[in-house]
Amino acid sequence: MFVGKMAKSSAKKWSTEFTLRLREAKHKYSIREYDGPTTVGLVFVYPHTKESAKKGHSVAKVTRPDVDNLAKSVLDCMVDAGWMKDDNLIVELILKKIHAETAQVVIDINDYVE
Repeated sequence: MFVGKMAKSSAKKWSTEFTLRLREAKHKYSIREYDGPTTVGLVFVYPHTKESAKKGHSVAKVTRPDVDNLAKSVLDCMVDAGWMKDDNLIVELILKKIHAETAQVVIDINDYVE
């Protein structure tokens, strides 16, 4: 579902598809290209397992893939899709990896405010 390492062809396929979806969202929601200090929040939502479903609506996912690898993949796609000039502009990054009802990636991007 979410790919952390980009060496495999399945990872490249995921990256290409995700970048296309981000480009579509950029135009649909008039998302500008960020070119200054930026705050990004990413929530990686995986479908419930039998165990996590018993625990509640939103449950921490403590298994692979690593959240930092997930973030790198998504941030690279955000740059490729024109959401930001470069991911080195990110000065604050908030990451979360959970199990919930619907698998998705939630992205929150804003100008950094000191």
